[in-house]
Amino acid sequence: MLIGVRMIVLAFFLSWRVRNPNYDAMWLWGISIVCELWFAFSWLLDVLPKLNPINRSADLVALHDKFDQPSPSNPSGRSDLPSLDVFVSTADPEKEPPLVTANTILSILGVDYPIEKVSCYISDDGGAILTFEAMAEAVKFA
Repeated sequence: MLIGVRMIVLAFFLSWRVRNPNYDAMWLWGISIVCELWFAFSWLLDVLPKLNPINRSADLVALHDKFDQPSPSNPSGRSDLPSLDVFVSTADPEKEPPLVTANTILSILGVDYPIEKVSCYISDDGGAILTFEAMAEAVKFA
């Protein structure tokens, strides 16, 4: 409803701007009208998909049938899913607390994906001993 009210206000504003030109600076008025129309159009493109959002869910049976069953492309019947490599970069333990980095890594390792296909790498550009020790403790929970 709020989006509808905003669209009505936008329509009134744009119609007022077009009906009341500034004759002293017509070129400036024309540029401002073009810019306002462009921003109104981009706002509409941003807002309209939010009126009818799409909720999707994975069909686990279809994924199992496609990737975990013997087939001509997968004769062994083992998981045919591609491997997944995730890189986590961190630099400063004061700006990026090691607890947040550890939670990120544990969340990555906790995905519902074949464990032999998931690899997680951490790049500590600052080389902080605090981050190293926090990751050594986080390994116990993986």
